[in-house]
Amino acid sequence: MNGALSIAQHIAHSTASGTAARLRQALNRLMPRAKSPTPERISHAPLGLAPGDPDRAQAMYRGQWTFAGSRQDLGIASPFSHTGADPAWRAALFSFEWLADLAVSENELSRAQARALVGDWIERYVHRRGPAWDLAVTSDRTIAMMRHAPLYLTGAGEDFQRRVLASLGRQMRHILARIPASGDPIARLKGAIALNFAIVCMAGLEKYAERATALLESELDRQILPDGGHISRNPEVLVDLLLDLVPLRHAFETTQTPAPDSLLIALDRMLPFLATLRHGDGGLALFNGAGATRRRAISSLVQAANSKALPIERCRHSGYARLAAGKTLAIVDTGAAPAMNTGAAGHAGCLSFELSHDTTRIVVNCGHCADGPGEWRRATAATAAHSTLTIGKRSSAVVLAQEWLEMFAPGPFLFGPENVGVEVGHAETGSIVNARHDGYAKRFGLIHQRQIFVARQGGDVRGEDRLLPAPDQAASGKVHDVAVRFHLHPAVKATLSQDGLSVLIMLPNRTGWRFSAKGAVSALEESVYFDDRSVPQRTQQIVLNTAVSGETSLKWAFRLLEKSATARPDRTAAPEGLPLTGGSMNP
Repeated sequence: MNGALSIAQHIAHSTASGTAARLRQALNRLMPRAKSPTPERISHAPLGLAPGDPDRAQAMYRGQWTFAGSRQDLGIASPFSHTGADPAWRAALFSFEWLADLAVSENELSRAQARALVGDWIERYVHRRGPAWDLAVTSDRTIAMMRHAPLYLTGAGEDFQRRVLASLGRQMRHILARIPASGDPIARLKGAIALNFAIVCMAGLEKYAERATALLESELDRQILPDGGHISRNPEVLVDLLLDLVPLRHAFETTQTPAPDSLLIALDRMLPFLATLRHGDGGLALFNGAGATRRRAISSLVQAANSKALPIERCRHSGYARLAAGKTLAIVDTGAAPAMNTGAAGHAGCLSFELSHDTTRIVVNCGHCADGPGEWRRATAATAAHSTLTIGKRSSAVVLAQEWLEMFAPGPFLFGPENVGVEVGHAETGSIVNARHDGYAKRFGLIHQRQIFVARQGGDVRGEDRLLPAPDQAASGKVHDVAVRFHLHPAVKATLSQDGLSVLIMLPNRTGWRFSAKGAVSALEESVYFDDRSVPQRTQQIVLNTAVSGETSLKWAFRLLEKSATARPDRTAAPEGLPLTGGSMNP
């Protein structure tokens, strides 16, 4: 502990003296102050919902800084002096997310460490340029500095408190200037949220309240869809926003300041949507850039919001459908490609689905590698990384082939299906999603139609993937390789029957499911799964391979087995007929 405290003292002393520090202070004094909104004091510390990590705090005391899957061993050197780390690592450092880790213990050591690091950043980054002043990063840092002010301001001298308030004023001015010029809608919304935290939680900024409120209302109205999803279609973006929007509502209530109507309306929409995309384990389904399950953060969010919001069966505007019966849940991506101006890092996973039983995920998508190499980001964006059908090893959307091209787009995904039709129906026997997309129409002259049925008790899940001639597209007559993939969660174990006609899937609680198919032979292949930001887990996938030259149909089924029947896979030749068209079903 004494060694860790000496590190904090070393940082504080080294940044408070020396020629470079004095020069920065002199330049700061020469900067015009009249235009900067400088708060008088921090009157309210916003609620924090993202839980800190005490183990990471201990590592920081030892000079080990881990962000975005990358660890930097810096010893007693200031992390802000490290320029060789990757952009994702530096963005996490500059966002001050580590204050939550230090705040877990909130003892004298953590207060000294936080004070030294905040002071070091203020001295080094007084000029508003470079990645430290990216709009989204600045917004996150401003909120974190307000949220954890009691941690680093308790016991601090008046001079340090003045420097903190002046820094917050500069950051607020920077956010005000950058929002109108930013082409990133998510960054604009984060900036508007930070401004509203500032006017509610800091005294002396009342004259900026009307402008801050107008910016927030404008961005919420523009970005939160009527069903509560975000225009990016990324469920993880919604969680990131809710982790600030719920505390913002709490700050308005606590300070007895009227909250903007748009904020309250947006939260009323967003919380049911969040419930829609949650599996039984409490984490998110992995669609369109979502790659972190974040169960603890979501649980804290739902508890803080006091939310009893019920899931939505069909999110018409966001493009998702949910079939739930008994303990079984299927979530389907039924949306078109998000527009490029939505801040999206969307995936080519149209008509992919995820399946879970109770608290265990069975069928998943591979997730999203946000902070890893570009090859992984592009691979996880491809259709083959999703539990759906592919033709000719091609994606149903254009995935950028080179990393440098991502400079001109929000992510590896560019263009996707333009027309996606979907219907949800119910009958006494169960519920069904019937959807189709035209992502393969121009290249192959084929439409992909997928039907997924979940029986009323949840123990029978059946599907059919059909390829149909596309209207106004001449059939090429060529033979194309077709694969239907079902990526399996690492927690389940799969065993292929000797005849290749079925797969036994065992859950951790020894519950068994049997997969079988008609129209293609099943195979088990390797796959990967990302449930954090950068490190893949090895897993398996069931693959149905066939070759087609025109219209075709592949039928498949997952059936829950009785406990006594899970010892060995079934040897039956094919599943029963699928109740997907006609009869009592009425999509």
